[in-house]
Amino acid sequence: MARSEREQVRDKEDEVREAAGGRLGAGHGEKAIRAIETAVQEEEGVRTMGQLKDEKVHSRCAKVTPGQNDAGGEGDGREKGEVQDASSSGDVFCCVCDIDRRLHTNLITPTAIMTSYIPSLTLPSFAFENPAVAILLPVLCGTATGFAISPSVSQTAYRTLKQPPLHPPGYVFGPVWTALYATMGYTAYRAYTIGATSANPNTVALAKHGATLYTIQLALNLIWTPLYFGLGRPIPASVDILALGGTLAYLINIWGQVDPVCGWLLAPYLGWVSFATYLCIGSGYLNNWDFRAISKKN
Repeated sequence: MARSEREQVRDKEDEVREAAGGRLGAGHGEKAIRAIETAVQEEEGVRTMGQLKDEKVHSRCAKVTPGQNDAGGEGDGREKGEVQDASSSGDVFCCVCDIDRRLHTNLITPTAIMTSYIPSLTLPSFAFENPAVAILLPVLCGTATGFAISPSVSQTAYRTLKQPPLHPPGYVFGPVWTALYATMGYTAYRAYTIGATSANPNTVALAKHGATLYTIQLALNLIWTPLYFGLGRPIPASVDILALGGTLAYLINIWGQVDPVCGWLLAPYLGWVSFATYLCIGSGYLNNWDFRAISKKN
């Protein structure tokens, strides 16, 4: 074994000693340290501790149950600082593994564990990787949804219904939504490509999780118009737009960690959705939560 590799093993043993000393009492801690050092010394060749971890060192290293130290307190029902063989229990704590995790915290973080990517609820990757597709997809889907309900019918319904204060004229919605759809599409492209090319697995996981949230919010966005104007159901429409706002806020938080610019790009979208929520709930309340009766009357 080369001199530098011996020094690396010694450094690792020192870290193990420090970690085990902090987790266990003095007596049991020394037992764990000796068992680990024995397992390391038995391995011959030019392999480093990282390579030993990938092989069978876990089957022979000391396993310590995660209990309290000598200061007292309740543990997990077993003797404090108990040293076990790897084959005796599956619910054990490995000092070597813990050292390796502490030295590579950038690979395993709480955020990465909490995030989730659901392929069945996510648009295919080409919808994010190609900038033209990413931008045009929401624009075309939003336009198609708007024309599925006749624009003249939507405009008439909007003018007929009682609207809350500060409601804008009907012609404002088309240009605003077109700009917002294009912006969200570019944001999806930017966040996904930055995450996919990142060397940090945590960033990759966040980007993919955001892709799932993006798909969900886009679906919630597109079904609002049929609920509000097509079916005249303000209550389901209000529930839908509230869910949209919550999902969008979560998406901003997730993709904002991938790239802060993406969070700021989606901020106007969240602001407009918040204003649209006010208009949706306000009009529902002013019209007794039933648009169909008003439409028949007119």
